[in-house]
Amino acid sequence: MLNRNAHLTLGSEGLSFSGWKNPLPFSAVRTMSVTRKGAAYILHFRLQPGITSPAKFRLLPFRLPFLSLNVSYLDALPLSIAEEVLRYYTRQNPQTSSEP
Repeated sequence: MLNRNAHLTLGSEGLSFSGWKNPLPFSAVRTMSVTRKGAAYILHFRLQPGITSPAKFRLLPFRLPFLSLNVSYLDALPLSIAEEVLRYYTRQNPQTSSEP
C-alpha cells in the first residue's frame, strides 16, 4: 500500500510508521531481512508467536506472523534506511538472526 508523506521513526526500542496502528518493538520481531525488487527495498519482519501485526489495513482478516514495509516511498535513500533499521535490530537482539 502506498503511504504518501509517510513517516518512519526509528528508536532504540523499535519502529513507528505512519501506516501502522501502533509501534513495532524489536522484542516482537523474531527475524528481519531486506529484499530488493527492482528499485524497491522491502523490510520483512517475522513476528514472535502471539504478536499481532501493527498494520492499519490487512488484506486477510486473520493474524499473520509477518509484516513487510517498502522503504522506497520514504524521502531518504531506501538502502540506507533499511541498513540502519537492521543495524538497530541486531544491536537490540544479538541472539536473533537478520539477513542483509
